[in-house]
Amino acid sequence: MEDAIDVSELDASPRTEFYAVYDGHNGTQAVEFVKRRLPSLLCSQCAPADSDMKQAMSEAFSETDKELLEEMQKQCHTSPPKDMDMSAGCVGCVALVGDARIHIANLGDCRAIMCRKGEFVQLTVDHRADEANAEERARLAELGVEVSCDGYLHGRIGVSRAFGDWVWSCKEKCRGLICHPDVTTAEVTEDTEFLLLACDGIFEKMTSKEAGQIVRRRLRTTGSAKAAAESLVTHCTKRDVSDNLSVLVVIFNLPPVEPERTAPRLRSSFKLQFDESVEPAVVAA
Repeated sequence: MEDAIDVSELDASPRTEFYAVYDGHNGTQAVEFVKRRLPSLLCSQCAPADSDMKQAMSEAFSETDKELLEEMQKQCHTSPPKDMDMSAGCVGCVALVGDARIHIANLGDCRAIMCRKGEFVQLTVDHRADEANAEERARLAELGVEVSCDGYLHGRIGVSRAFGDWVWSCKEKCRGLICHPDVTTAEVTEDTEFLLLACDGIFEKMTSKEAGQIVRRRLRTTGSAKAAAESLVTHCTKRDVSDNLSVLVVIFNLPPVEPERTAPRLRSSFKLQFDESVEPAVVAA
């Protein structure tokens, strides 16, 4: 399992809740390092109340990546890799919640989706070099980075932004891969119901809207974030999703409770007659 989730409260003022979903590749080293180090760096960068959140979160991501790559280089000197030319990497989506605002920093292809009164808004853009992201393809083209027809860098990595991914033979981070997150801010209003954070496996065979609808339906019947997250994972497993599945549901205001359903009344124009001596039959009343 190369995915991880994290929920905590940062030691910062004003009070700030921290939520994150991470998705690793080529092993768990990058995920474990980022999960351990990123929250404290975010806390130090975002500590002042008047912090520029976009700059602060971007700098925390960059510093985490710098420290991770340094750690990987040290390990390479003591225990050189034998079977793999590129180290572990990690993408992630982080949400800082506080003071009626949500600050989202996204790196890679995890997603953040907000539900407002039954309407779903995707707050992130997948960092892939496929046809859906012309900006990323243009950036890589300017660098002369090879991108396959299905959006893979150098034919081996499916995202265009990530933590880690040190190439031992080149002694540098995978060319074209950057660690600059997109940072967005959303207001928490009276009609904001919940925030959904999920790794790309969730969206392998469903849209962001479908995922949001599944979560909302479960919240309407149970009021439980845990039950809603489990329901989404269950739907994905039934669709034979091949990737890891990680979900976080953050509730702000529960959606309206779904009314109880009553059994449908029989149509008045038909009745069922049964006699042990004859076959059952449906006849007109």
